[in-house]
Amino acid sequence: RQLGQRIRSHRLTRLAGWPALAAGLWRTGELGEGVFADLRSSIFFGAPLDADLAHAWQQAAPRSLITSMWGPPQAGPALATRPLNGRKDTTKKTSKTNTLQPDKRESNDTDRLTLFDAHMAATITHELRANAPGEPGELVVSGPQVPCGKTPDSTRAPLVELDAAPPSVARAALPSRWLRTGHNARILEGGQIELGERLDDQIYLGGELVDLSEIDLALQQACGHRHVAVVPWPRDTAWPAGLIALVVAGADQPLDVQAILAACRRQLPAHLVPDRVLPVRELARRSCGAPDREAIARHLENERS
Repeated sequence: RQLGQRIRSHRLTRLAGWPALAAGLWRTGELGEGVFADLRSSIFFGAPLDADLAHAWQQAAPRSLITSMWGPPQAGPALATRPLNGRKDTTKKTSKTNTLQPDKRESNDTDRLTLFDAHMAATITHELRANAPGEPGELVVSGPQVPCGKTPDSTRAPLVELDAAPPSVARAALPSRWLRTGHNARILEGGQIELGERLDDQIYLGGELVDLSEIDLALQQACGHRHVAVVPWPRDTAWPAGLIALVVAGADQPLDVQAILAACRRQLPAHLVPDRVLPVRELARRSCGAPDREAIARHLENERS
């Protein structure tokens, strides 16, 4: 609660940070009406700030202009922006799911990203081919903030070359490399982007994009077997507060939770160590063998309710 107190006590007029900052204050009930009345400008970078969270922030800071800038971690944090002030309706929670329909022609302006000048976007198929206008697919971007050359192996970005120019890009202006963002998206008429859910196991946690499969690997090494999975919690929100680890264990094999957490702390940054370790009889898996995190989290939620 120190952050909210500091904003008020210092009577801040300008604030910049990650959307997770606003989500944390919202989750702890600190975004009461008018509590940040001195704020005049609020800028959020990196992850997309959804309209419902923006509305909650607007209620807390009614005089503030809210600017949300989006950018993938491998590029700059501000490739695109979206209008957020003036939204009148809100819902009780922020859903992490956004299903894109190819034939959908209308969407709220607050759900659209507009690229900054000199940047380009397209969507691609699984075969890495450019989609037709309006077709959903993985979002790829190019422009001044996007790395386009060779980089060290430790920081190499997922760059692809398209064999044909996207419909919105003239062949003469076709970039040599495009950055895969891992986001499902649809390019609307006029070039705006309707951003959907991620297509991989990465989530935004505390303002950072983290790969759950890497945490799974550390947990597997800590437990000595592969029958583990981590899920973000609370479920069904774009802004999880932390992680819960599920480990398959029999009734005659009690888990040494403290030893597991200690092993995870030796391999992971503190904010990626699971908050809790829970034993389970089995884990749901997808056809590819990877953990079905949505089914696992749903089962966990049903057991806790």
